[in-house]
Amino acid sequence: ICILYTIDCSCYSRKRELKRQRDQRIQNTRVNIGVAFPRWKVLMKEKDFQRDAEVAGFLLDRSCLVASLSSSC
Repeated sequence: ICILYTIDCSCYSRKRELKRQRDQRIQNTRVNIGVAFPRWKVLMKEKDFQRDAEVAGFLLDRSCLVASLSSSC
């Protein structure tokens, strides 16, 4: 019984560590957009994006396009 408990405990510790690492990776890429969150969700729905990364890429591409057009004037 002690052997089984040790294995279960070890497995639990490993899962907990993997979760902690995953949570840390997510936290490192998190951006707080505050009051703009509802607008973000509306844009996501209007453009039929499935992930936040798609919305971010769309906005970055649009920002680069606007910047390149205004600098050439």
